[in-house]
Amino acid sequence: YMSIGTTLWASFSFVLGVLIVFRTNQAYARYWEGATLLMQVRGEWLNAASSLVAFCSRDSARRGDVTKFQHQLVRLMSLLYCSALQQVALVSDEDTE
Repeated sequence: YMSIGTTLWASFSFVLGVLIVFRTNQAYARYWEGATLLMQVRGEWLNAASSLVAFCSRDSARRGDVTKFQHQLVRLMSLLYCSALQQVALVSDEDTE
């Protein structure tokens, strides 16, 4: 027969194990939800930039202006994504240099 102390220890260990597994599962789910949302944002911004580049003028007289606009647009979208990542990052700006 098991003593009362052994039974209590077994019960405590079981409850603690269940709680640890539950917390780990919740943290894992939150991580993947965040990662999925970040990739979705990236995809939406890529689609927006691609659409803006695709609908640029094809007039050969304005080719230089169009190229300059496209390059600036891509740089600004890159900065926008960088700014969004900095908002959700736990790293300070000094550590990212």
